Amino acid sequence: MVCTKLRKTISKLAKKRHFVASALIVDGKCEKVLLVKHRKLKAWLPPGGHIRENELPDECAVREAKEETSLDVEIVSEAFDVSGARVETIHTPLLAQLEEIDSEHQHIDLQYLCKIAGGKLHEGKHEEHEQAKWFDERMLKESEELQADVRENAFLALEKARELRERGLF
Repeated sequence: MVCTKLRKTISKLAKKRHFVASALIVDGKCEKVLLVKHRKLKAWLPPGGHIRENELPDECAVREAKEETSLDVEIVSEAFDVSGARVETIHTPLLAQLEEIDSEHQHIDLQYLCKIAGGKLHEGKHEEHEQAKWFDERMLKESEELQADVRENAFLALEKARELRERGLF
């Protein structure tokens, strides 16, 4: 019930809203999540960004992951495939959230569980972030720099990746 109250309060604010997509990238052993230190927001976040015109949200998450980390990622979802002549199934986000960015705008963030499909991580500075870093569970728990939602979303991504790995899907 608390979530419903919060949603009603937050969503009634008259602000510009932008759709964004993020990649919750989990390593192959399902022990770590990759986060980037956003240059403008000064916060550790999953790689992601604004969805371009005519771009699907899942395509955006993959593109942003590549641009920000140099990694090729594959989205892992449990979307039930109902593709046909006039319908194509797209990946289901692991979660979606409404985020307060500043006093004038919000992001509707669709976050996708991803695994590495190739490439080599670029850990150094990037035009949008200061650093890319793998966080294991201990680091997630102990880091005072992480926002509560980022921490909880990272734990959720690790938990889901492990569940899917046991089922042979990750």
